[in-house]
Amino acid sequence: MATRATGETQGERGDRPRRHRGWLRWGLMAAVLLGAVGLGVYWWAGRSQGSGQGAGSDAESRERAEGETSAVRVKTVHPRRGGFAHTTTQPGVAHYFEHADLYAKA
Repeated sequence: MATRATGETQGERGDRPRRHRGWLRWGLMAAVLLGAVGLGVYWWAGRSQGSGQGAGSDAESRERAEGETSAVRVKTVHPRRGGFAHTTTQPGVAHYFEHADLYAKA
């Protein structure tokens, strides 16, 4: 091993960047893999939504052809003034650990 002016040998100095390059390489490969998986999921989700829209439009056209025979009944609720009371009754016990006699000062 050759000695440099800084007092370090070439072997000691050369080991540090190799370790750093190894972690950098693995991190870069992991980032590329995660990006590819993310793009695949994005593509797959867009593809499944696209096929669902086409099927929905076919169902809508069939529904229009049948007419309004199967109407959905909806119960409507109208708001009233006053709102509703928010009261609850729950069992419980209060335990105190300090007390003080309080008097008004005039």
